[in-house]
Amino acid sequence: MVSVCPNCQQSQFESDTSRGDTVCINCGVVVEENYIREETNFAENADGSASVVGQYVGGDGQVRHFMNGINIGSRPNARERARKIAEDTLTALSNQMKIDQSVTQEAIRLYQLVHGKQLTRGRPTIHVIVACLYLACRLKQKPNLLIDFSDATQVNVFTLGKVYLFILKELHINLPGLGENSLSIFV
Repeated sequence: MVSVCPNCQQSQFESDTSRGDTVCINCGVVVEENYIREETNFAENADGSASVVGQYVGGDGQVRHFMNGINIGSRPNARERARKIAEDTLTALSNQMKIDQSVTQEAIRLYQLVHGKQLTRGRPTIHVIVACLYLACRLKQKPNLLIDFSDATQVNVFTLGKVYLFILKELHINLPGLGENSLSIFV
């Protein structure tokens, strides 16, 4: 078992024993996973007939569990689980700071966009969550300041500002009054 994430050096993990993988809660990196066997297993039923037993991993990354040849469920891949955890964290932070539901929904949409473009890689999830929530506040013209988010999450305001500016640049979002190197506007 890995004790420290090789990507972000944190030690908070979520394990899924049925899938055999472990995901860093902080950055979403899969730190341990079992190999996938490409063999078919059969089990004999009470009446003597055979049926397929095991898991099938589709091209979409979904794992489908089979027993007696019947699909008994599917589970999202590690990346989707990490995205769901981040969305739950974003909603909790939004509730803590008493931010409107419309802003929260916009922040979730922005996070999904950032996550889909893999801009979360190498960055702590909380930094990206805060940047998306702050960006949603700016886009909806809400009076929240980045330093308020910094106080609520105990993350350095300049660190959050860098992630925020990175997301603005990568998503090609231009906000009025924001220069190229404007970290001083956050304090």
